Amino acid sequence: MQASEDTAIKDEPIEALLMRARMQGRAVLEDQRALLRAEAQMRAGALQKGLFLGAIALCLGIVALNALGAALVVLVMRAGLPLGPAVLLVGLAGFVAAVLAAQFAAKSAMQALNTPSPSLSALSTHAKTIKETLR
Repeated sequence: MQASEDTAIKDEPIEALLMRARMQGRAVLEDQRALLRAEAQMRAGALQKGLFLGAIALCLGIVALNALGAALVVLVMRAGLPLGPAVLLVGLAGFVAAVLAAQFAAKSAMQALNTPSPSLSALSTHAKTIKETLR
């Protein structure tokens, strides 16, 4: 079977071979484009799911932190501080924790968004190969 294909390719005129190479190159690029689209849809779905679960976690966390903050205020008041300074102290500690968590979240999000897609680099490699072949 391979020998007949080799003979058929040798017998074709150069224009037909170039046309076939061009069509195959176009097919490769279309396949890569479809792969990129599928990867983007998969990432978008995962991002949507993550955002939804993050919103639920945020709501539950706010309720839990509210109860924890009230308990900490009572604990600080039992240590001898009046109500005002106790609330201020617990509020400042919560604010510092929130700022640190936000910085960590922003850093993680930026790393996730800046991670290149393996298909994108494969697509550029295929495009370069096809351009060199057609020269």
